[in-house]
Amino acid sequence: MYEIKMSGVVVQAVTGDITKETTDVIVNSSNSSFSLKSGVSKAILDTAGPTVETECQQLAFFTRRKVDNAQQNEVIEIESQDMDPACFHICGVSQAHVDHAKQVIKDLIVKEQDFNLINDKALFSLSELELQNIYDMQTAMDVSISFHKSSQEEAKLTIEGLSKDVLKASNEIHEMLKKVRPEETFKDVPQHWDDMPANTPCLSFPIQPQTQEHIDVLKQFEDTCKKNVLKIERIQNRSLWGGFQIKKKDMEVRNGHQNNERKLFHGACHTTIDKINELGFNRSYAGKNAALYGDGTYFAVKANYSASDTYSKPDPQGQKYVYLCRVLTGDFTTGKQGMKVPPPKSTTTIQLYDSVTDGVSPPSMFIIFHDNQAYPEYLITFK
Repeated sequence: MYEIKMSGVVVQAVTGDITKETTDVIVNSSNSSFSLKSGVSKAILDTAGPTVETECQQLAFFTRRKVDNAQQNEVIEIESQDMDPACFHICGVSQAHVDHAKQVIKDLIVKEQDFNLINDKALFSLSELELQNIYDMQTAMDVSISFHKSSQEEAKLTIEGLSKDVLKASNEIHEMLKKVRPEETFKDVPQHWDDMPANTPCLSFPIQPQTQEHIDVLKQFEDTCKKNVLKIERIQNRSLWGGFQIKKKDMEVRNGHQNNERKLFHGACHTTIDKINELGFNRSYAGKNAALYGDGTYFAVKANYSASDTYSKPDPQGQKYVYLCRVLTGDFTTGKQGMKVPPPKSTTTIQLYDSVTDGVSPPSMFIIFHDNQAYPEYLITFK
């Protein structure tokens, strides 16, 4: 017997009859047709008997096909069946090459991973069936969901997985929580809001020019944009406000501080006003105007940027529109073109930044990738 140790693995070479060796697995090479009727393959099957051959035929699952422009004439495709798709087999000429490949894979996983924490007392109101539906999302949406209940006053759900899957699962869970959340929760809106009919999800209220509210909003706009303001409307949307507040609480818990919110501007075309008022900011519009720092929703620190014709296109009457928004920027970093989600905060965590910026100091714009991170509080109409 000859023995050698390579990278911590002991390799033993033994001269003898492989069919008489005692081992868990026998691996042998085959010919291009994968025939088991000659050579060592035949000797193994002759010794094992027809039962093993039948089992091998039942377990064999591969197809052979020709691929255009491939260096090899044929490719063997292994069907997934019960294989774990998260299992990677890495071979290299040295340990350094293997380690490098492992790190590249880890970096890709971290980049695409996301984490969301839902901290809501309404979790206590979910039925066993509803909780089971949430756990079933793990298989349906390919995410990991954990439920933590530390007391009768605190319950948390953590969702981990690919960013798009976490977003989809989080939205569905929030919709479930809306249905079981006590009615008084929806009444927890700003005190200065006007009364709304119970069955009205969204309304816009013109603010009287002589009020302090109008004066404050107008000043923020005119600090950087000297335009003729025709009207300022307050957008009241219970559902959007509730989602924004839930996201804000989640962010405060995750970041460990409350310095997460800013007042920022967003230019809009008259054709999207009703959609934004009713449904909020949708990332599917990302890149419609510009997406230099990521495929998210863009908000400017200065009103004059959002008021440009690029972002606030005049309607047929020459009127233009800019929102003054509450935006959860949280912990941020510099963005770059093509980003679908913010980058991770470090190489040792899957936790992502909350937003990205244009990289200048201080930032002149912020980009978010979660629709609940912004609330369109005021709509400013001007010429």
